[in-house]
Amino acid sequence: HQGASFAACYFEVPLAEFSALQEREDMYELVTADAVLSNGQRCQGYICCRTTDEKLRSKLGPQVFHVKYGRHFNGTPGEPYPIPRPPQVWSWEGPIFPARIYTRHCVLAIRNQAGEAAENAFLDDTLLWDWTTTLRAYLAANPLIMATPPPPSHPDAYCFNG
Repeated sequence: HQGASFAACYFEVPLAEFSALQEREDMYELVTADAVLSNGQRCQGYICCRTTDEKLRSKLGPQVFHVKYGRHFNGTPGEPYPIPRPPQVWSWEGPIFPARIYTRHCVLAIRNQAGEAAENAFLDDTLLWDWTTTLRAYLAANPLIMATPPPPSHPDAYCFNG
């Protein structure tokens, strides 16, 4: 939206490693954006933005889309959360909530690395599927998300202390 802003993490990626970043974040559209750093310096960089299922299928091709994403979102009967529609990543209608472990990881990472202002911006400017509920309100209604340590299967990826 015109005039909107948000706090983000700024980091440099060596040119030789940029293609690996593009591959890892292939479900997003990398868009150039102007930024103002905390020291007031202006720069330009990339941000990962939402895309569409159509663009993602077109970029990856149907086979790669299915292997990387579609098979995880195909609504196969018997899975814990069947999705009654064709495979999709971005075209959700109705409730979808953030992954609990990853949400905790993100909150603790920003808390431990970026400071209180960045944490507050993240909690108050991140909206859930309804474009109304903030992440802060969601966490207040679901306190176990922050109180539950990661499972033993994820000790290294989510090693931040609460």
